Amino acid sequence: MENIEDAELLLAIKNGSEKAFGTLYKKYQRFIALKISYMFGDPGEADDIVQDVFAEYWIKKEQINVHTDCRGYLLRAAINRANNKLNKRKTDYNREQRYSRAAPPFDDPSAHKDSLSNEVVLALDKYLPAADSNIMKQVYLEGRKQQEVADELNISLPTLRGVIVRSGKALRKIFKK
Repeated sequence: MENIEDAELLLAIKNGSEKAFGTLYKKYQRFIALKISYMFGDPGEADDIVQDVFAEYWIKKEQINVHTDCRGYLLRAAINRANNKLNKRKTDYNREQRYSRAAPPFDDPSAHKDSLSNEVVLALDKYLPAADSNIMKQVYLEGRKQQEVADELNISLPTLRGVIVRSGKALRKIFKK
């Protein structure tokens, strides 16, 4: 089936012949991939585009009206797909540049969190009783569960929550000033 004319191949493909499609693929794949790789400079990307074009051709074989010049049709389809891909890259790059210029400068949230944590620790130690300060540090700064802290300190959970509420009110008053 290698030496068969395009018109016969196209007719066989329209009738569902996978063998004819394989022959068409072998006949034009290398030529189209070479042309597209000039556009991209990357043979791998050219191969992807060629695969996409042939896959789409197989899927839409009944709707495509090519009767003689299959090479020209497939090459034009591949060039159009490559141009679309290049245009998308350019658009994405321009959009990224526009957004990066409009974005506020990067502020490291962990640095802010660390300075805030230090400020809170100082306030806990300075303005709260040692036991209350210890409870607040364990629950909020160390991230331990309230029940776990209450069990460790041999106090009830409602008592621990009362300390947290009372300490929270005191800290809010301090930080409002």
